[in-house]
Amino acid sequence: MGYKVDLETDFDREPFEDAWGGYSISFVLGDDADSDLIVFMTVELTRRGVSSIFDLRFGTEEREIVREGWSFGLDYSIEQSKRYIPAPLRPVVLELLLEAIACLVAKAAPDKFTMQSFYPNLPAKAMVKYHRICDILSQNGYEVCEDFQGNGGKRYWLFRRK
Repeated sequence: MGYKVDLETDFDREPFEDAWGGYSISFVLGDDADSDLIVFMTVELTRRGVSSIFDLRFGTEEREIVREGWSFGLDYSIEQSKRYIPAPLRPVVLELLLEAIACLVAKAAPDKFTMQSFYPNLPAKAMVKYHRICDILSQNGYEVCEDFQGNGGKRYWLFRRK
């Protein structure tokens, strides 16, 4: 049978707060009954140690059905994204991702947070997603105070509350 898309559009918009002061929202992308997996898109604002600066992260996450709560961790790769998000659904998933980001920053209200690309030297097509993220953050009271490409080619952003 294999992987089957079952996109959850009515997911809980209230972020989960972990014991370390981080926040996350997850929504189901689909499941693979043969492998006993449920696949999520997970969006996180994680705290950098004890500082007040957070990191914004998002990626696909495989969770085992038989071991409730067991996760293989976030995967940021384009290969896994293409595996679990069919091309016609990518715009819908992006809109859900943007909505989750807006909910996270509304709840966590961090003064500052960072974001970085997983891959170096992103083409213009790949940067569209990051521009959309910057736009939604601007609409929710944040501005980009730093945006640069590091020595290794990865892109970095620092956001602060306006």
